[in-house]
Amino acid sequence: MTALNNQVMTCPAIDPNSTQTNDYLLQKWTSPNGGNGVMSDTLPVDQDTGLITATAIAGRVQTLMNNGTIPIARPDENGNYDMDTLMVSDGKLYSDLQSEFCWYQSRYLYALNQFLQAATLRQATDAGPANAFLATTQTLNKRSNSVLQIISYLAQSRVSNIMTSKGTIDTLNTDINKKLAELQAGYALLNKNDAVLTTQREMVRYTEEKNNYTNNRIVVWTALNVLALGAIFYVYQKA
Repeated sequence: MTALNNQVMTCPAIDPNSTQTNDYLLQKWTSPNGGNGVMSDTLPVDQDTGLITATAIAGRVQTLMNNGTIPIARPDENGNYDMDTLMVSDGKLYSDLQSEFCWYQSRYLYALNQFLQAATLRQATDAGPANAFLATTQTLNKRSNSVLQIISYLAQSRVSNIMTSKGTIDTLNTDINKKLAELQAGYALLNKNDAVLTTQREMVRYTEEKNNYTNNRIVVWTALNVLALGAIFYVYQKA
């Protein structure tokens, strides 16, 4: 297992000058072997915060554990744990979480960029093009958000008994919460009835995000390392 650190994972960007269909943007991520991801479109969003409710995230994680998407350390008939098996299954989980987040994040940033361009086009005579991207951007915002919230939930729950890692966990959650706040701000704008008008008024504030479109980075690797460490401590504690 890798040591705890603050490496930054960079998601590949979709060329903002390319033309992508709505079907492509809304396609759901699947693992290389065809398995489903952790994201679910049915999770309820708190309209005040723009985040998926804590109860819904907890329930979703339990469902993912029950169906085997998130591996659980289980002893054999003799009460022993197979560390090799656990490390392999957790390794796949970490890889899948990275891939799934980047899948939705890159599509979200592409759709957001297209929406902003359409909404701030000075010569536009109607809001049709912007509205066409609005619903897609809202959906991808929620999908990116849900994966990130599940990563955060796992990081906290799996290391609940590792008191020596408290400082690292707090730093990790600060990084994740910062990104959640950014997605939350996007949710608030995109779900306003006058989203296009609001975007035009706030064009300057979003210019920086447009200019930095290809620099879509998120501190997730730390979360994945914490999950790995938490799994090891859990197994040794139960052994």
